[in-house]
Amino acid sequence: MELVSKMNVERGFSIDSWLRSKGYSLNFDYIRFADHPTEIYTLFIVKGLGQETFIIFVIDDVLHIYNTGGQKVDNVIEDIFK
Repeated sequence: MELVSKMNVERGFSIDSWLRSKGYSLNFDYIRFADHPTEIYTLFIVKGLGQETFIIFVIDDVLHIYNTGGQKVDNVIEDIFK
């Protein structure tokens, strides 16, 4: 797991709208993974024959994007929020 981006966002920032504005499609490129402790999205990007998976969430008006590094999403989320 690696933190690849962390940036301030405005209150009411929508990850869903942001991902759509980047050209990604819900339920194809990304999914809403969980609602607790915050809305958590997972983004899947195909690179060659492999795939990279990112976990995206906002806490206290800060957008966090983690690359799972091939780990299970559940395990990465557990590590982040322990």
